Formats: sequence, C-alpha cells, structure tokens
Amino acid sequence: MDIKIQNATIVDGTGAKKYLGSIGVTDQRISDIGNVKGEANIELDASGLIAIPGCIDAHSHADQTLLWFPEAQNFIMQGVTTVIAGQCGSTPAPIDNAMPLPSMLRDYLFEISPHKYSPENRLFSRDVVNEWMERVYGWTITYETMSQWYKEVETRGTSINIATNIGHGTCRYQVLGEDYDRAATKKEVEEIKEHVIKGMQDGCIGVSVGLDYDPGYFADEKELLSIIECVKEYDGIYNPHFRKNIRAKGVQGKYFNRYFGYIEVLDHARKTGTPLHISHLCPTYGPNKEFTEAWDVNETPEILFEAAGKASMVPLVDALEEGMDLSFDTIMWPWPRKRVMPYLCSLFTPLLKELGSRERFGEWLKIPDFRKEITRSMWEPTGSNPPIFKSPRFPDIIYVTVCKNKEFEGKTIRELSLMLEKDPFETYLDLIADDPDIMGAVEFIFSAEREIREYFKHPLCSVSLDSSTFNKDYQLKNPPYSLAGQDMRSTFSGFPAFF
Repeated sequence: MDIKIQNATIVDGTGAKKYLGSIGVTDQRISDIGNVKGEANIELDASGLIAIPGCIDAHSHADQTLLWFPEAQNFIMQGVTTVIAGQCGSTPAPIDNAMPLPSMLRDYLFEISPHKYSPENRLFSRDVVNEWMERVYGWTITYETMSQWYKEVETRGTSINIATNIGHGTCRYQVLGEDYDRAATKKEVEEIKEHVIKGMQDGCIGVSVGLDYDPGYFADEKELLSIIECVKEYDGIYNPHFRKNIRAKGVQGKYFNRYFGYIEVLDHARKTGTPLHISHLCPTYGPNKEFTEAWDVNETPEILFEAAGKASMVPLVDALEEGMDLSFDTIMWPWPRKRVMPYLCSLFTPLLKELGSRERFGEWLKIPDFRKEITRSMWEPTGSNPPIFKSPRFPDIIYVTVCKNKEFEGKTIRELSLMLEKDPFETYLDLIADDPDIMGAVEFIFSAEREIREYFKHPLCSVSLDSSTFNKDYQLKNPPYSLAGQDMRSTFSGFPAFF
C-alpha cells in the first residue's frame, strides 16, 4: 500500500452515517476503506478531519481553459474531481476556419480587434487565432471536432474527470457565421443538427443552449425543439441556460421575466420528451430590480427570500409530478457575496482601453471637462459608465479593499463620501485620481443564502461553480485586469462554502 490515511471521519456518499476509519491507496487508487490493516509507504493522521469522495461540479466551463490549466488548481483545491462542462451553448468544438476567440486570448482581444466597447465580430479566422496562440503560448489549435479535443486533453493529461455537452451556440456559429442574429432556415437547422449529432457520436452527454447569449438567443422554438429532440436518440440530456439576463448583440440589458424563461425550457423538455437538467437555477420570483436597488438587501426580511425560493421551485415540482425526467443545479456562492473588481477603475474599461493605463486615467480625472463628460455620460444609454452607477445603492455596495490611504480600506463609498463630505460619485472619481491602483469589491444583491437553501433541500439539486479552470496566480494584464474567479467567488471556494 502506498498511502494509509488513519483516524479520518469518513462520509462515503452513499447516505450511510459517518464513521471513524482509515483509507488505503495503492497505485493512485483507493484500494481499501474502513478498518485498513497493514503498513504503507506514507501514513497520514486525519484526526479531526472529514474524508469524502471527490465532488462533482454540475455546471462547469472547465473546457474553455483546461488545455491551459490542466492541473485545474481551483477545482482540486476545493475537492472537485469531476466536472460537467460544455455549458451555456459553448464548447471548444466544432470549429472550422472561423471560431469564437479562445478564452485565454481575451487579454489580447483589444490588439486582435481594436474596439472601445465591444469588437465588431464574434468570430475570428483560424489563422488569426493561431498566430496569436503561437505568439503568446507557443502552440496552436489543431482540433476541429469534440473527439479531437478529447484526445488533446488526454494527451496533455489533467487532474480532473470531465464530461461535456455539445454546445448548440458553437454549432450554430459554424452554420450561420456572423449572420447569426436571426432565425435559421430549415436547411440551416438540419446542418446545425448534423453538428450536434456528431458531437453526441464523439461522446458528448447532451446539448446545452445559452438563451441569454449570442447566438442561441436568436434561435426560434422550431430550431430549439429540433436540436433538443435529436439528442434524445443518443440518450442525451437537454441542459439549458434559461433566459433571464439578456446579453445578446443589439438586445443587451433587455428586460425579460425570468419566470417565463424558466417555463420555456420546461416546455421544451415536455414537448420533446428529452431529459432536462436546468443550469444554475436562480430566483424566478422575489424582490425585483427596483426593490433591491432601493432597499438594502441586508435589511430585507429573510422570510421574503425563503418564500421566493419556495415559489421558484413550484413549476419544477409540478413537472416532476407529471412524470418528467429532470434535475437542476444551483451555484454555491459564499456569503457575504462580494465580487473582486479588482480595481475601482475597472468599471471604466472602455476609457482605460482608450487612454492606455490606470495612471493615465487617473491623471485625466484631474481635468475638469473630462470629469464633467464622465458624469454626464452616466445618464446616456451607451456611455462609458456601467449601469451600477445609476443605482441609488451603488455607494453602499462598493467597498475599498486596498488603498495607499489605509484608513479607507474596508469602507464603502458611502462611508467615504460622508467622511470626505463629497458626492458619492465624485468621491469615487477622486479616489481613483488620487490612487489609480486603488482596489475594491462589489456586493451582489442577486439572491440570499436562505433562498438558495430552498433549492439545495431538493434531492435532485446539484452544486455548481460556473467556473473555468485557473491557477491561483492568473490575472489579465489589460483592462479590466480580471483575477481568477473574481466574477464567480465560487471559483475557489464554492464547495467549502456549501459544506
């Protein structure tokens, strides 16, 4: 025996009660469990610790970065050994001579396709992509199909087990190209189906759709039902990101009642008879946007969130009683839910691109007419300022985390504006002008822990992280200077927070 772990509190995942025991490992596999006899090359004392099987992340984007981070540190460090990837309509393949830009080239997107707000194109030629891949990483993308991508992963090796859906959006891009913001013709739907079927034959476990995103948002019901129905023939599942926060081209920010998005995907599964797994179930009822902007979420009665969680479960429970084959996952965010920004100036990414650096932006903020222009643009629909500044609650949900003036650290913009006797937005700009490297965090008001607990009570609910693979040191060098996991705090700590 190579390793013996002794005195562990074992929770084996079968539903049995926990017990004190030992675990034997031979040739990197568990060879014995319970009361393990004999000596081992390495003996570990796990007194006071709990041993559990590897966790399964039910909604992962690991496939987007796994070839760059095969060790998958952020998963392994929190006990995740298996992920279900290919989510939200996106997969590494199929790709031909045009493809979405790989995630790990997004730090160079401004150089590849200069822009202020967003690039003109969603797709790039393989030659352009591989020119940058060779320049930055020293290797190129040679795979075209999911089976070829799987072989690439196996050749390089990885620390985790991975299963993937086939991405409807990726297949749709291959057929419609940049002309994707419309309904597909009957012939085009058949071509999209061919890509989906090839993905299933390559080993995918189902089809995912991203109904908030390009290009999936623009697919009509006929197309979606056709795609969903074809995976049933391969014992596949339908794995949708339902409509809730529209982010597609030309309709970003469009209001959509997420309850109807929820009902839409249940109807898709009902009409096709395809097993359904709903991605990252979130509140479909509850305090609305105007309510949460006007009222501090921390002052909202907990019972209101509990009721919202229970109400959101009703259509799902009703569908189960009909006999539908379905399950769902929800993202485990640690509370309090604060997202690393990481810099206060990161919210002004278009201006950072234009001016070239945080330091230059800080200097320009000292120029009166530039400052007035920024303030004026807050109320313009395409201005440089993000919507967060339009919320009356913005000074209460943004915190300073790192600053050259240590007295400011840990305080909200509201607290600092009162201390400095200035308007909150002017305070925000002054802080950046004085210290362009000032860092911060923003508090989420999307849901509450008590609400999420209602989902986890259901036996068909799984835990998900909604994250790609990263190592602990990853950070973009260019605006908005994102850190690994800054958008999803679950990236490194979702499962510990769940436990």
